[in-house]
Amino acid sequence: NVTGLPSNQAATVTYTATGISVTITEAPTVSSDSPSGELTAEGSEFVVHSESTSVQAYSEAVKLADGKFVVVWQGAAAGVTGFGDTSGAGIVGRIYNADGTPSGEDFLVNTTIAGNSNYPDVAALSDGGFVVTWTQEGGADGDGNGILGRRYGNDGTPRNIDGTTTGSTGDFVINTNTDAAQSATSVVGLSDGGFAVSYLSSSTTIGSGAPVPAVKTYTAAGVVDDDEVLASTTNATYTDTEVVALDTGGYAVIFKKSGGTFARFYDSNGDAVNGTQTQLSSYEFTGAAKLVDGNIGLTYANGGQVIAQVISPTGADVVPAFRVDNVADATETIITGNDPVPNIAALSDGSFVVTYSSGFYDVYAQKITAAGEHAGVPFVVGDTHSNPGLKLATPLEFGADIVMHSTTKYLAGHNQIIGGVIVTNHQHVFEKM
Repeated sequence: NVTGLPSNQAATVTYTATGISVTITEAPTVSSDSPSGELTAEGSEFVVHSESTSVQAYSEAVKLADGKFVVVWQGAAAGVTGFGDTSGAGIVGRIYNADGTPSGEDFLVNTTIAGNSNYPDVAALSDGGFVVTWTQEGGADGDGNGILGRRYGNDGTPRNIDGTTTGSTGDFVINTNTDAAQSATSVVGLSDGGFAVSYLSSSTTIGSGAPVPAVKTYTAAGVVDDDEVLASTTNATYTDTEVVALDTGGYAVIFKKSGGTFARFYDSNGDAVNGTQTQLSSYEFTGAAKLVDGNIGLTYANGGQVIAQVISPTGADVVPAFRVDNVADATETIITGNDPVPNIAALSDGSFVVTYSSGFYDVYAQKITAAGEHAGVPFVVGDTHSNPGLKLATPLEFGADIVMHSTTKYLAGHNQIIGGVIVTNHQHVFEKM
C-alpha cells in the first residue's frame, strides 16, 4: 500500500517472482475547457495599462527573445493625452517580465500625432527587440490613411528602422504606394533578422481601388528587401490580412473576403511559391500562427461556432477544419449570431491554444494538439443502475467528460436484451462517436 503521495502523482506497484517494484509517475498536464482539464493560469489577471481614463482596446502581445513580453494597444482620446498625443487615439505599449511583473511604465509608440493611430500589431525580432505597426489617419503618408511602424530594443528604447539609436528614432511610413488608404496591418519577424508587413491597400497603382492585400519586407538593417507587392491574384474587396513566418525563411500572407480565406506563400527571396492565391477555407479567418512543426494554425468564427484548421507551409490541409468549442458543455454557452472572435497561439510542446469569447461575457481557452485533438486526459465514468434515467448525466455535473452506462436492467431486467448508452457534454466527442 502506497500512501502520502501528492494529488498529481500516482504509484504503480508491480509484483514479480523476484520482488516488488514501485514506480511513481506524475499525472499528465490536463489542458482543455472541459471541467476535468482546465488550463492552469500562472497567477491572476492584471490590468496592463496604467492610464484608467477613456477606452483602451485592440491589444496585441508577443514574447521577446529574453523571455519578456510586450503588449501594445490603442488608447483612445484622454487615454493618451498624458503621453502628449492630444489629437485622439494613440498606440501605447508596455513591457513585462516573464513572471508578469512590469518591466517599465506605459510608453507612447506613435510620434505622428495628427489624426488617430489605430489597430496596432507587434512582432519580436531576432536581435531581442520588437517592431510595432499600425494604421495612421490624417495623411501621414501624404494621402489618406497609411501604415506606420516603429522599432524598439528589448528594453523599450526606441530605435531607428536600421536598429541604431542615434538621431531620430521616430516612426516611419511602410506603404510604398501612398495614394488612397491603407489599413489592417500585420507584422512578423523573419529568421534572417528582418521583418515582413502585410496590409490592405486601396491604391490604384497596385490594385483596382478596392482594398487588396499587399506585403513588404525589410532586412535586419531596416533596408527594404522586397518592395510592396500585391498578394492577391483575384480582384475583390478584402477585409483583413495576416502575415506568418515560415521555417524556410519565407512567409505566408493570409487574407479574407466575404465567403472565404486565401493565402499566398513566398520563399526566402520574396518570390511567390504559388502562382495564384490558394483558397484555404470558405470561412473567414480570425487568427493565424506558425506552429512548432512549421505548419500554420488558423481560427475561424462561423455563426457563433469556433473553428480551427492546420495547413502545411504550402497551403495543403494537414488537419481539416474542425470544431473547437464545446457548445454542449453546461458551463459554456455560445450565443448563435455573436462572433466569438477566436484567436490562436503556438505552444512550445507543438500544440496550440485557441481563445474565444462566449456571448460577450466570458473568455474560454482550449488547448489543441498538433494533430487537431483536444488536449487533456478525458475523465470517463462507467456506471450501472436499474433506472439510469434518474442519474445518467449526474457524473457530468461533477466534471466527467464521458459517462458509459448500462441500460440492460432498465430495459428488460434479467432478460436477453442487453444495451448501453454513452453520454457527453462535448460537441467534438459527440461528433466522433
